[in-house]
Amino acid sequence: MVWKSSDNPGDSVITSRVRSFRAGVFLSVLLPGLLIAVPFRTQQGRRTVAGQHLTG
Repeated sequence: MVWKSSDNPGDSVITSRVRSFRAGVFLSVLLPGLLIAVPFRTQQGRRTVAGQHLTG
């Protein structure tokens, strides 16, 4: 698949840039989401556990 782009070298450059751009966007969206979601989930878990201890 990669060697077919030798007919048009500009194609491989564009596709590689698009892939790196997509990867950068994906990481820039995913990493902050994880940083926000993980502590939020642990806080929720602690709250539910504490609530269960209080009610039970």
